[in-house]
Amino acid sequence: MTGGEIFSGLLILLTLFFVGASCLVRPETIQSRALNLNAKLWPRPNRLFEWMKMTGCVANLRVTGACLVIVAMLLMTIFMEKWFGSWFR
Repeated sequence: MTGGEIFSGLLILLTLFFVGASCLVRPETIQSRALNLNAKLWPRPNRLFEWMKMTGCVANLRVTGACLVIVAMLLMTIFMEKWFGSWFR
């Protein structure tokens, strides 16, 4: 693997992990920030804006966060296997 491939892989892995951990740990904060941003950008209410106010949005953020953290962990395992193949054999 070249340096560019390693850098891009680590960047994707860290981004997925950070977004996933944020969604998993602090979904209420993400929901409130999304509501504030949506209220600024869209002067009239829409269906997405109404759905984001419901508690189902928080549950969806938690599930999304858990999935992203799992994907990041799987990518980390794949990268470690490629870089340090002897660890897994």
